Amino acid sequence: MSTRNYKLAKFIPSILRPLLKCDEHFIKNSPHLVKKLGTLTVERDECLVSYDVVSLFTQMSVNECLDIVRSRLNSDNALSDRTNLTADEIMRATELCLKSTLFVYNRSLPKQTDGVAMGSPSSPTIVNLFMEELEERLLNSTTLVPRVWWRYVDNTLDGGGPVVTSPIITQEDECSNPTSTPWIPPSLYFMAAI
Repeated sequence: MSTRNYKLAKFIPSILRPLLKCDEHFIKNSPHLVKKLGTLTVERDECLVSYDVVSLFTQMSVNECLDIVRSRLNSDNALSDRTNLTADEIMRATELCLKSTLFVYNRSLPKQTDGVAMGSPSSPTIVNLFMEELEERLLNSTTLVPRVWWRYVDNTLDGGGPVVTSPIITQEDECSNPTSTPWIPPSLYFMAAI
């Protein structure tokens, strides 16, 4: 890549990746997903639902992503063990990566005004942080917590890194679109498959 901030965008994830919780809901890659699915039993009164976020990278709010990164950095007690950079310096670098998104289109040089660049090395980490936050808010705000809830982001396997959340819910539960929750940005659309 020959973009002006490519090296910075490649460096930033090394600082931000440890902010990911990678908890029991996180699926690392497709072999990990296959392994977990191999141990899964879906009961007769349950269904497996897959929610795909449509055009996630290009529909995300950059400012909301920056707020999430800032919050995680400010609560990271081990930051100084990983880098000599301050949280403010990391934020400036992250903002530069997310907001300096010029690209060539039809012999012109437009700027992407929102969303994260799909080809940027920093984007998968930013997307993971965003989806972790979204998932945490969703699971903490409902009384209908699914028996199984997995989130899978695989930039290599699916080319653009679609995000899939896979809950198991009973057939009596309402299979509604999660975007009906007020804190999910209106630009995000979830496609459900049962």
